[in-house]
Amino acid sequence: LVPRRACRVGRGAWGHEEIDAVRWRADAETPSFFCFFAGGLELEVGIEDAIHLEFEFNKSKYALHDVVVGKVYFMLVRMKLKRMEIEIRKRESVNLGSSVYNEIDTIAKFEVMDGAPVRGESIPIRMFLGAYPTLTPTFIMLNNVFSVRYYLNLVLVDVDDRRYFKQAEIQLWRGEDDLVQSRRELHLVLLEK
Repeated sequence: LVPRRACRVGRGAWGHEEIDAVRWRADAETPSFFCFFAGGLELEVGIEDAIHLEFEFNKSKYALHDVVVGKVYFMLVRMKLKRMEIEIRKRESVNLGSSVYNEIDTIAKFEVMDGAPVRGESIPIRMFLGAYPTLTPTFIMLNNVFSVRYYLNLVLVDVDDRRYFKQAEIQLWRGEDDLVQSRRELHLVLLEK
């Protein structure tokens, strides 16, 4: 079987590179197409001659019921850390003329590590977004008035309770499973009335 198109690379809705790939089904005459986003999320965090680590995630765009999968690598550890957390933060912005109002909420805290790491250690991360029902899709400047953005915030806490932060923006979108679930919920609400 030869698909009509094997692969197409172009700009997606977020302005990043999108790839259409082919998923073959043995029982189908034509392949079904699905879309995934190229590239992951890699960040390096460091304090000169004290600590150097990098954390990477498999992607930067997630469905609302997706799983955030990644790793944290400790390259240099010369300070005593007590714990490490990853937070999901939501930033809502409202633009009213010349005034901009921001509200930042911590949606979830996920403790990745408790205790002191050693050099060369790798810590896997797996965080299920479906466990947080307050997550909504990302909106970037809707009608030049309103935006909702999400950030993964890495927090390091040392033994003196000093906190070190590194933050990266992620984008959430409503997947097909989310649409089915929201239709079921709407149907149940209509049946109750």
